[in-house]
Amino acid sequence: MYLIIEQVHAKPGMPSFGNTIGPSITQIYRVVLQIHDLHDTYLDGKPVTGRSLSPWQLVKGSLGIGISTRPNGARSVKLEYAGFTNLVQPLPALGDLIPETLTKQRAFASRSPYIFGVDPLPAVMLHGNTRAVFLQRDGGLSPSTAIAKYNSTTASWCC
Repeated sequence: MYLIIEQVHAKPGMPSFGNTIGPSITQIYRVVLQIHDLHDTYLDGKPVTGRSLSPWQLVKGSLGIGISTRPNGARSVKLEYAGFTNLVQPLPALGDLIPETLTKQRAFASRSPYIFGVDPLPAVMLHGNTRAVFLQRDGGLSPSTAIAKYNSTTASWCC
């Protein structure tokens, strides 16, 4: 089970032609969290704690002999990915005046020290998906944000 959070930020400041039309950049900030069930570990039917193991039990445990797990009902959240993608549009679409190749929005991936992890769900995007609902707080002053829950076993998601 994953939680996907996406925020849309418009990035101003691109040079324009005579202060009229010019390129635009939209940055999609994305966070992917994994929700998983926690399990208790047992060795030979007894609960395992770090200090209760003898050297022989450590050897058995490292080989997987006599190890079993049981769900304990608790859940945990793990940050899998936090990063962004830049969408660049060279020129705005003005009817049929400008060719589509110059007005199409393209993803521009850049290396950055601000990207954490590897996106486990690169094909599941909320931005550009008609099922995703983006909301803004603070009367429209905050960035547009969408949150979805993705079930990896059924490959389905909901907002």
